[in-house]
Amino acid sequence: PPEARLQQALQQLAYVQQENQNFKVENQRLQEMVSQGAQNARQAQAADRVRAEFQEQLNARRREMEEKDQLFRQLEAKLQAKEKELKAAHEEASRRKRDAEQLGQAAAKGEEASKAFESRWSQ
Repeated sequence: PPEARLQQALQQLAYVQQENQNFKVENQRLQEMVSQGAQNARQAQAADRVRAEFQEQLNARRREMEEKDQLFRQLEAKLQAKEKELKAAHEEASRRKRDAEQLGQAAAKGEEASKAFESRWSQ
């Protein structure tokens, strides 16, 4: 009977419409996932760029610190050499001062002996 076929066609149409609606919902969900994935990829790329830039800055700072450390070590070595040189000069000056004092004392004793000799000689 035509009514039964019409009823069957209407049921098939409703089924196809429901499947079509399900497909649209699934398609929308997949498009959102693709969009979210693309956004995540852009964020990851931006994060990678920032990370690479930070790493580059860190490497530059490390090289700068290594250069400063090397310069510091050179200056420290020069300072130690100067300190050693100053210590040796100070020791030499102290030795010369002691020698001069000893010579002064010997001269004073010699002068006393000379005066004593002269006073005995003149008697």
